[in-house]
Amino acid sequence: LRNPSGKPYRIFIQLQQPDSRVRVGKMSYDLSLAYVFFKAEKENRRMRYNTADLVSRHQPILARYISSDINITEKLHHVIPYTSKAGTPLEYIITIHTPKQAHMVLEEVPFPYHVYELKGAWAKGCAGGPPPGAGWATNPIHRFQSPKFCDISVFIQLDPAVKEKVSMSLALLADVPKLSEYKPLAQAAWCTPESTLDGNLEGGRSYMLVPCTRTPDAFVPYRMLIFSTASLDIPDATYLPVGQNAPLTESTLNRSRSLFSFGKVGRLGNTFRKSMKKK
Repeated sequence: LRNPSGKPYRIFIQLQQPDSRVRVGKMSYDLSLAYVFFKAEKENRRMRYNTADLVSRHQPILARYISSDINITEKLHHVIPYTSKAGTPLEYIITIHTPKQAHMVLEEVPFPYHVYELKGAWAKGCAGGPPPGAGWATNPIHRFQSPKFCDISVFIQLDPAVKEKVSMSLALLADVPKLSEYKPLAQAAWCTPESTLDGNLEGGRSYMLVPCTRTPDAFVPYRMLIFSTASLDIPDATYLPVGQNAPLTESTLNRSRSLFSFGKVGRLGNTFRKSMKKK
C-alpha cells in the first residue's frame, strides 16, 4: 500500500473469502483468515519482517471476512494475507478504505523466491540423533546443487499427523562423501513442530540438507520448504509455482476511496505466520 505523501492516515482494511467454500473430497468448509500489516522501507518483498516493523496483525478467525482500523504513518506498507491451513488454495478479496485526499495506491509485490518442497521421514536405522553422536551420519541426506550465488531459507515441519513432541533440527553442509565431521554452514534451532535456517550458497557447488531428531529409531514424517533467490537443482523435490495476484481494481465511494485486491492464497499458506513467530 503506497502512501505518496507520507502523512499519517487512518484506514479500514477488510479480508474476505468469496462465496464458494474450499472443497476437499465431498466436504466443503471455510478457512480461518488472518493478515499482517508491516512498514516497508523498500518495495522488495522480504522473507522475514522484524516485529518492530509490525503495524497491525489480525489473528486467524473462522469467518467469511475480517476487518480492522489501522493507523499508517509511512510511505510504504506491506499487507500479507494468510490462512490457517497451509497447502490449501483459497481465493480472497482485500478491500482498503482510505480518505479521498490520501491518494493511496494498492500494488502487487512480486514473490521473488523459487520454492521447493521435499518430503521424507525418520525411521528405524535412519533416525540417528543429533551430532556429533555416532549415529549422526545415518540421518536422511538431501543433496542439491546451486548453479550461482544465492540466499536460501529452509523451513522444516513435522507431519500434522505426528501428535507426540519430537525435537528436531536441520543442518546445511557442503557436500562431502561421508558425514564423518560435523562442520555446518548453518544450523536450525532444536524445537518442535518446526524449525528454520538461513544461509548463503556459492555458485557451482554441491550442498546437503540433513534433518535430524533427538528421537532415535522413531518413524516421524517431515516436510521441508526451500526458498531461494535463484533456481536450484534439487533431485526429488517438487517445484511450487507461486501464482501472481489478479489485476487490481479501484472504485470511488461517497465518503472514502476504496482499493480492491483480488488474489489467491496458495500452497504456502501460513508459512509466513510461522516464520514471523520465530522472531
